[in-house]
Amino acid sequence: MQSNKRIVIIATITIISLFVLIILFYGIPKEISKNFIAYEFIPNETNSGEEVNVQMEGVYRNPVVGNAIFTGNMVINKYDLTESYEMLDLNFDSVFYENMATLTYISVIDGKPKLELYGSVWLVDRDFVHLIITLNENAKLGIKDGTKVVIPAKDYNEAFDLYNNLIAE
Repeated sequence: MQSNKRIVIIATITIISLFVLIILFYGIPKEISKNFIAYEFIPNETNSGEEVNVQMEGVYRNPVVGNAIFTGNMVINKYDLTESYEMLDLNFDSVFYENMATLTYISVIDGKPKLELYGSVWLVDRDFVHLIITLNENAKLGIKDGTKVVIPAKDYNEAFDLYNNLIAE
C-alpha cells in the first residue's frame, strides 16, 4: 500500500513539473485578431503621413523563459505584403533589442525561395495595444527611408507624440 502511494505522488509531481516546464518554455497561446487604425509617417516631416489600417491574425506565445513569438499574418492595407508572400514568425527579442522583431516575408518564385525584409516591429506592450513598425526603404512599394507606422494613431501629431513618448520609455 505504501509503495502505491509513493508511485502516485511521484507520478503527480512528474506531471505537474512537466506542465510547469511547458508553460515556462512554450507559454500559454493567446489568439490575436486585431484591426488597428494606425498612422504612417516619417518623423519630422509633418506632411509625410497618412492613416493606414493594420490587421493582425495569429497566435502569440509569451513564455516566461525565452522570446515571445507571434505566428500568423500582418497586413498593412497600403502595402499588402502578404499578397504573394508569407510572413515569417515575429520573434520578439527580449535580450538585445527589447521586444523587437524583424518583419520578414518569404515566397517561392520559380522554385527558389525569396526573402523580403520589410522592416521591424516593436511590441511596446504584451497586450498588442501599442506597436511601432519601422519600414525599410523600398522603391518598388514606394516606402521612403525612415517610415514609421504607429499604432494606435489617427494623425501626424498623435503618431509623432506617441512615437516619441514610447521611444523615451
